[in-house]
Amino acid sequence: MPKKPKKNPIAKTQLTDDQIKKLLDIGVTVRIINNMCNKGWPYEKMLKQAGKKAEQIEARKWLQKRYGKKMKIPKRKLPKLTKKQLAQWQPKNPNQVMRLTFPMLPSANHMYHISGSGARVMDPVTRKLFAELQDYVEEQVKTQNWEPTYNTHIIADMWFYFPDKMRRDNHNMFKFLFDLFNGIAIDDDCNLLPRVQRIEIDEQNPRIEMKLHIQHS
Repeated sequence: MPKKPKKNPIAKTQLTDDQIKKLLDIGVTVRIINNMCNKGWPYEKMLKQAGKKAEQIEARKWLQKRYGKKMKIPKRKLPKLTKKQLAQWQPKNPNQVMRLTFPMLPSANHMYHISGSGARVMDPVTRKLFAELQDYVEEQVKTQNWEPTYNTHIIADMWFYFPDKMRRDNHNMFKFLFDLFNGIAIDDDCNLLPRVQRIEIDEQNPRIEMKLHIQHS
């Protein structure tokens, strides 16, 4: 049984026994609870931070189980074509369309952190989400009979449904979204041409809807 943090009469935040138990059950250590109390964090903020930490730990376990200790997601690649094949390649169905629905994503500023080496890398929760959405794209490619394209401009029509009226830059989400298609639906996301069709509010079901279709000259 984990030790309970000692009551500190000069701590800026005093917790009840039930609140302490809940934090300990989530996995917050006694030292961290004491630190948060001394800083004057409200209990709701402590719970939110603890939930984020638990989510990070769970994501790490999931990634390590699937990809190994380094949690590195392998790059997806389409079959290679020769230069001649690439120059002659044409889609069998130039009118093909694929529709997808993604959950509302955090902005790029919240998806990445700076590693010890100074590199900008995805945090474990975002990396897990990326892997799961890649699986979703791969499934939709098969279900909707989308022929993966080579060296072809693809229009990406998008509809954003935000959970509230808070200002958000939807362009921050483009890179994450477009990287999902690399090596699965298209050969290179540089061929995706984004078009934001609408921005709406949907508190009950925030999401991003996308429609892919080949650009015709």
